[in-house]
Amino acid sequence: MGARHVFWEPSSEAGLEHLRLELHHDRLVADGLILRQVRQDAPVRLWYRLRCDGSALVVDFRYSILRDKWERDDNKQRLTTALQAVLGHAFSIRSQVVDNEASSTEN
Repeated sequence: MGARHVFWEPSSEAGLEHLRLELHHDRLVADGLILRQVRQDAPVRLWYRLRCDGSALVVDFRYSILRDKWERDDNKQRLTTALQAVLGHAFSIRSQVVDNEASSTEN
């Protein structure tokens, strides 16, 4: 299957989001970009990627500070619970920091 693209605007604040979803025979890759204007002088651009091979979900971060925040909070547990509820399947979840070059070339 080829890539599917979804664009949307959040209802509560200025910004856009784009998600590129690729379904392969053995894995799923979701690559997203969030653009927000949180203050007049503070635009935010956040890239994320989720990869799943059927048993493990990998969350890629471009910056280690975002990964550190992810690891400190209860995000893994909340995501695990949500996936279990929606898909009926438990996933192991791990996170990693990727560099810009790897994130733009890896499928």
